[in-house]
Amino acid sequence: MLSTKVKKKSRSTTKRRSKSLLIRLADAAFSKHIRSKDAVDGIAECVTCSLRKPWKELQAGHFVSRSKHALRYAERNVHVQCYRCNVLLKGNYPIYALFLQRKYGDTILEDLYAETFTIKKWSTSELEEMIETWTKKTLKIS
Repeated sequence: MLSTKVKKKSRSTTKRRSKSLLIRLADAAFSKHIRSKDAVDGIAECVTCSLRKPWKELQAGHFVSRSKHALRYAERNVHVQCYRCNVLLKGNYPIYALFLQRKYGDTILEDLYAETFTIKKWSTSELEEMIETWTKKTLKIS
């Protein structure tokens, strides 16, 4: 009977993380950065309903979906929202749009919309750099 041997692939000493793992880690680091950066004494405010809570209990709400990669990590597209506004009210877009226009000017909605057509593919080095940057910024705050 023939013996079948399975060859194991040798792993290098530096294990590379998959791009999907890096995106999940970048999402988490970016979310913490967004929620903590405007917090005062650990309290942040939902941009759509003004609910004030500890930043760790709030969410990073995207005006344009994360599926539009060019805007996934754009700070002008992502702001603090409570669970109710972000999830139950599906972003509370009418109020969110007004907030964006007050903060960034009348053309922000058109600017964000135009960027939805930009194709962006994140490299592993870009993702690793962003994770490190946002983690350092969050650690300074918390």
